[in-house]
Amino acid sequence: MVIELGGFAEERSDIDGTEEEFNAFNYCLACDYIGALYNENFEEVGTIHFIFDRILYWYNYTKGLNNDEEVESLKNGTFITCNNRTIIDAILDKRFASLAYAYLSGRYRYVYSPKLVLAIILADAPYRANIPYESQEDLDKKCDEFYNIIENEYYRAKDKKDFLMRLNKNVSRICIKKGAIVKPVTDEYNWSKALRNKQFK
Repeated sequence: MVIELGGFAEERSDIDGTEEEFNAFNYCLACDYIGALYNENFEEVGTIHFIFDRILYWYNYTKGLNNDEEVESLKNGTFITCNNRTIIDAILDKRFASLAYAYLSGRYRYVYSPKLVLAIILADAPYRANIPYESQEDLDKKCDEFYNIIENEYYRAKDKKDFLMRLNKNVSRICIKKGAIVKPVTDEYNWSKALRNKQFK
């Protein structure tokens, strides 16, 4: 049984201690969250998108902690986990939709990767995935990148039927600005052919 980490103290009265004890409590909790992210213990982290900014704040709430680089790498998605991969790669592999949503929603910061979009589609959580673009050329490029990521993950999937079922069921979670012309998917992709042939049923 996995026990999720708790929430931060909002006021000193929450822990009935001094200001130093209040800061220490929140800092230690932030360290626990960072450690769980590093170890890819996402079940322990839980629904993180509500408190991601607070984790980053308390982990480096004073300059003397010297955690600037780790915080910045978490902000931009380049944080390296215990499995020697980026946090974004870990999010996709483990379908950690809550953190994928935190990055894509722009609520605290904005990081785009097609891997984050696919993580949300493959997960059992009702988040939406925004694909931003600056021009039709940019959107076409992002569509190609997304289709290629799907192909890579489809090839890796042990249960391809489940993969296709989730893809078919949750593709509506993708948000693209109204009026966008989305590049069509061709049969050069194995996942596309499988969907057309309804191999997920």
